Amino acid sequence: MLGFFKKKEPESLTSKSTYYERECAITFPTDIFLLLSDARRFEYKKTDVPITVSNIALNSISTQAVNKVMDIPKYLFDNKENIPGHKVLFYKEEADIYRFLIQFHFIDNRLFFVANKIYTGMSLPDSNKAKIVKQLAQKYLHLSNYEVPEEYGIFISDTNGNKLFTRDGVYFYVNYIIGDSIQEELWNKYSFLEEELAKKKSDSFNESLDKFL
Repeated sequence: MLGFFKKKEPESLTSKSTYYERECAITFPTDIFLLLSDARRFEYKKTDVPITVSNIALNSISTQAVNKVMDIPKYLFDNKENIPGHKVLFYKEEADIYRFLIQFHFIDNRLFFVANKIYTGMSLPDSNKAKIVKQLAQKYLHLSNYEVPEEYGIFISDTNGNKLFTRDGVYFYVNYIIGDSIQEELWNKYSFLEEELAKKKSDSFNESLDKFL
């Protein structure tokens, strides 16, 4: 999908750092837990086609492979203060009317997540969301007449356990989760946060209730 992008000169990292770090899909351990927890709720359609980003199979993506195909990243976010070993490579690309902000998330140099924000100007028109979903269905499910759901969701997993899913909110995303052992390792490491988040939610509700009673 991304292999035809033209390579461009890197932007000033100093002036853009706040923008990229604000856009980062994962900053804290709770973000990892919420991502994996949310992804486990979906029902995925199976594909016999390996899921790829920029024509690289997800399980084969390394920082070197990404740099070779997509050139120097626009920004490298070293997030080790919040998550040990966590680094994010950011790329900004354009194709036709589409703009892409792609972030490759590595922990200890192992890829575990890719977030691809797709937009035109500010947001993405519904007709374009539907077109992207149909293209994914054609590529991975061999469906030329895929019936696009109202929420523009499609959930696909390949034989290596890699997952692809779309998310439609303020912006439209195509997200990828790597299917090798790192997914289970991260889940085992951060699943304890479920209880902590539930407690915070309960405490927050009680505080809000007390305020207005």
